[in-house]
Amino acid sequence: YAYTTEEQLKFKEIYYGYSGALDKWKELNAQTDYPVCLKDYFDWVNDGSVVEDVSDKNVTCLAKIENSSWHFSYGSADKNPGILLKSDEDYARDAENAINNNDLAKARRLLNCALNISENNIDAKNNLAVIEMLDKHYENAMNILIGIINEDCNNKTAIQNKRVLEEIIEKAITEVI
Repeated sequence: YAYTTEEQLKFKEIYYGYSGALDKWKELNAQTDYPVCLKDYFDWVNDGSVVEDVSDKNVTCLAKIENSSWHFSYGSADKNPGILLKSDEDYARDAENAINNNDLAKARRLLNCALNISENNIDAKNNLAVIEMLDKHYENAMNILIGIINEDCNNKTAIQNKRVLEEIIEKAITEVI
């Protein structure tokens, strides 16, 4: 329950010196598009923690406000909190589904979560490069693909994506001329 109430965040500002913790917490709680990387809101977080909306995940709330006072429950033995832990591969797979559904903003968030957990996830990098290409951010896409190829010169997906990107750029240049 470390980030549940405003009072807890005010305490962290004073005791730990976390400047702006309450404002950052409010910004995080105003978020409507999940998942997001926790370190994008709290600069003192430097791991792969991800924040998700659990309203549709059959989670029993352990602390909640009822009639202006806090009530705590301690869950039940049949709940498995481990099901909420996702790997970078899970986020990359979810991102592929989002790409297939043409929800590029969601796919980008999911891939950023995957790369937040493991910056070496090549599949996530390749998919992020594709999103950059679809969004016409060609320089970003090329930088990602070159980085992948520098890490793994035999990565067929990155090599193919780079060829496609080079064709797109060449076509764009000839259309301008």
